[in-house]
Amino acid sequence: MFFSILKKTADVSILAAALIFLACGSDSNSNATSATDARSSSGGEHSDSSNVANSSPSEGNSTNSEAKSSSSAVSYTKLAWEFMNPDIDYIEFTDERDGQVYRAVVIGEQTWMAQNLSYNRFAEYAHNNCAKASIPDSCGKYGIFYDFTYRNEVCPSGWHLPSSNEWNTLIDLAGGSYKAQKKLRTTIGWPNDSSDEDEGNGSDEFGFSAYPTGFKVYSGISSFGKRASFWTSSFGGIGPMIAESEYGYFRTDQIATQSTDAHAIRCIKDSVETELSAE
Repeated sequence: MFFSILKKTADVSILAAALIFLACGSDSNSNATSATDARSSSGGEHSDSSNVANSSPSEGNSTNSEAKSSSSAVSYTKLAWEFMNPDIDYIEFTDERDGQVYRAVVIGEQTWMAQNLSYNRFAEYAHNNCAKASIPDSCGKYGIFYDFTYRNEVCPSGWHLPSSNEWNTLIDLAGGSYKAQKKLRTTIGWPNDSSDEDEGNGSDEFGFSAYPTGFKVYSGISSFGKRASFWTSSFGGIGPMIAESEYGYFRTDQIATQSTDAHAIRCIKDSVETELSAE
């Protein structure tokens, strides 16, 4: 009898334990499943969020980096735009060789660069041939001075170094040498001597924006802030010709140049006639 009761009690205990185990196992599995689902859901969202957080800034940084790189590649030429006439409808174009962005302007039947060329054809060339080599981005702001040897080789495709005749066409359109020196100059940067009306800033009426960057000689940069000097492709009786604005004039002139002399360049867009003659 006693053993029979024990057996029944043991059976009941085993049954109870089994029921408890099943119940706990079910809750545990349910909780585990719920926790797993929650982690999966939360982890998935976190993972997606993490991917967005990790990829977006990365993509953003890449984009920003590219934009910065692109910006740094072109922005320094835009520094010259502060010299220009805000009332002029300029053309913008990119030099495909180095990504520099320039402004140009239509004057009469000609299209001129409205700023000095700053194409650096040779490593370290620009540093030694900028108007203000000690100032960062000086080349973009003031342009590069090119020597006689390379003056005909640096304009972008579709543009060329203007001849003295092409310069004279511009000067004549601006009213001749005396009037042109005012109409083709920037409104800032020139000596402002009120006692001499031939000097001082210009009106920049045509948007040509000639800034007094000077020129380069053996000893360094000469006449910065006083004179603008540009190569032409032409020759006179004593040597190559330049176009210059100084004192009360803007004119083309012959110079006896040294191999170390260097001047700024304003390219002019090829015309149909120019393209045909080149062929």
